[in-house]
Amino acid sequence: MTTKPPSEINYLSEDELIKKLYLAADELIDVLPVRNERIRLVYYLNLFFENQINNLREVIDLFKPLHCKVDYDELEKIVANKLKEKNIIK
Repeated sequence: MTTKPPSEINYLSEDELIKKLYLAADELIDVLPVRNERIRLVYYLNLFFENQINNLREVIDLFKPLHCKVDYDELEKIVANKLKEKNIIK
């Protein structure tokens, strides 16, 4: 019996957009306590940065968090401020 070697792990560099999005989303634990929802938020934010979604409001409307501690308008402001804080958007 033979065994294949394990697949390599490709770590993301700190400069990659997706890594910055994950780090920013992890800091939203007070607003989005469920980790899976923060990961889904990153998915929709990535679509926004790939120009498949027009604006942050549409990101929040598509995201539809179930365990969010604030309303959608406030969440949009919090996400926008976090992205500005991390220098992801201006």
